[in-house]
Amino acid sequence: MNFGAVASSRYATLIQQAMTDLAIDPHRIGSKWVESAGAIVGLYHIARSRGRVASRSERVRRARHILVYQAPDETSVAILGLIHDAMDQAAATQRAVAAIRRMTS
Repeated sequence: MNFGAVASSRYATLIQQAMTDLAIDPHRIGSKWVESAGAIVGLYHIARSRGRVASRSERVRRARHILVYQAPDETSVAILGLIHDAMDQAAATQRAVAAIRRMTS
């Protein structure tokens, strides 16, 4: 599917809102916690943040991505990746965790 500049901007706004929502409360309703590659990570479908996008005209109708993140403490959130909801979530989450480990080691 080919997204235009306006649709891309709306999607970017939604992703930013989802990250902001997680920064405020990493354990917010809709977060799912899983073990992946020896780490506990959160999964949060960005569609859950649709209603908090300021302008109705800016809302994405069908958000299809999940943020993979960690909340090492109550004051920070580390975004590990963004995966499509049709992907094998376990495998995609493992890849995100492994990529972050490679970058930080």
